[in-house]
Amino acid sequence: MADVNGDGWLDIYVCRSAAKATDARRNLLFINNKDLTFTESAMQYGIDDSGYTTHASFFDYDRDGDLDLYVLNHSVQDFAGFGNN
Repeated sequence: MADVNGDGWLDIYVCRSAAKATDARRNLLFINNKDLTFTESAMQYGIDDSGYTTHASFFDYDRDGDLDLYVLNHSVQDFAGFGNN
């Protein structure tokens, strides 16, 4: 949860993973309408990432006064480095 649009109200960013279908994995951003309702707006903000997202964090990484978004995705590749190969 973060005030993504800077209006003083908390918005909600939801990370989604595990689904095979790309559209079912797109992350969601619910902008607070200030009346106990929210509007899904991730596509409008350009943050409807369809990776296998497990975590996200909003913070001012570059110290320019606005929020940046760090998205952590998990890999779907099999790694063989731990076997007897």
